[in-house]
Order: sequence, then C-alpha cells, then structure tokens
Amino acid sequence: MIGFAVVREENGEILRTGSCPDADLVLQAENGSVAIALEDENVSELTHYYFKGAFISKPPKGDNELTEEALRLLRTIQQQELADTDWTQLSDTDLTSSTKSEWREYRAAIRDLPAVYPDIINIIEVVFPTKPLLTNK
Repeated sequence: MIGFAVVREENGEILRTGSCPDADLVLQAENGSVAIALEDENVSELTHYYFKGAFISKPPKGDNELTEEALRLLRTIQQQELADTDWTQLSDTDLTSSTKSEWREYRAAIRDLPAVYPDIINIIEVVFPTKPLLTNK
C-alpha cells in the first residue's frame, strides 16, 4: 500500500489524500489532477499544498480568517435551523398560540446569533438557544 495525494495541476491544491495498492496510484488521478505518492503521512488538504515538486505547509490562519470561517458555519446552521422550524409559524399548525410564540422567540434568537457573536473564532463558543417543547395543549 502507498499513501497518496491527488493534486490539482493548475494550482497545487490537494483535493484528497488516501492509500491504495502501489499499482493503483495512477488510477487515483482525476481530470486536471495528478496522484502523487506521499512520503509524509501528515500531509493533508487542510495543512499543505503542492508547489514545484514538494508539499508545503500552509501558513496558520489568522483570527480574521478563523472568524470568517466560523461565521460562515454559524450562518449555515442558522439557515438550516430556520428552515427546519418554519412550519411552527404556519397558520394551520396544531400548536397553541403560547407555544407558537415560544417558537417565534426561539427563531428570533437564532436569527440574532451572527450579531451576538460577530468576532467568534470557533463555533464551540456559540451558546445556542434551547428549542421549545412541542406541545399543542
């Protein structure tokens, strides 16, 4: 078995890493990419890129990049949670007006998250609001 990285030829981006039988190395490449045998098992698409015949460590991300990444993830979670709870605000649900109001407050708190955490670096810093119980009594 041999460790490999599939590298985009035009810019050195590592598309994926893995292992395969030695004879199958050439089969790992995709259109516009090349499969390269790895000597260092710590090379990955997250930590390296390929430049002039060598795997180069990526520089560490700065706080601004980490904040952008965390906010992007927070917005993705926010959008999914709002989509998943849209039904709670429909007029034909069996929810009581009190329960519907609790869900409205929950959804407002979800919408406010990016403004509450504008400088987050890691998504684990976010304290998500608690979902209301689903009651219809």
